[in-house]
Amino acid sequence: DRPATASMDGVEDLTLDHSTASEIAGIVFSNAYGGWVRNVRSVQANRSHVWLFQAARIEILDSYFHGNRIEAAQSYGIELFTTADNLILNNIFHKVTTPVMTGASAGSVVAYNFMTDMTYYVPSWMMAGLIGSHDAGTGMNLFEGNVGNQFLMDAYHGTGNLVTLFRNRLT
Repeated sequence: DRPATASMDGVEDLTLDHSTASEIAGIVFSNAYGGWVRNVRSVQANRSHVWLFQAARIEILDSYFHGNRIEAAQSYGIELFTTADNLILNNIFHKVTTPVMTGASAGSVVAYNFMTDMTYYVPSWMMAGLIGSHDAGTGMNLFEGNVGNQFLMDAYHGTGNLVTLFRNRLT
């Protein structure tokens, strides 16, 4: 038997404090379609504030993500893995090590997000705000109008292709 697909589920208008929780991610969409996160404040997530795993058409809108508990590798704001056609729009990431980590994903739009203070436990090292490819099979994603420090394509974990960057302000 195949597990049922979660469809049209979402969370909105709430605050999540993960500072003492043991879960890997604050909000997880797994085997999901058409979900959403809107107007959520998420604080001190473990690995990811929002994790999209085998999910499609998930919208993450108008939310605020602050801090990671570890501030090291695998400390993300929004993590995409084996996903398609998602919309990540108009969010603020503050002190999140890697605000957007794009694993195997296609057809997603990451637009008009603001990222600042991407802290990493190594002194004087700041991670990229946008990682456009971290696994093989990443392609045809759009990054538009984001404000942050840099965009990175990962050459170690697999290739990414056909990524579009348009009107971003990356310092």
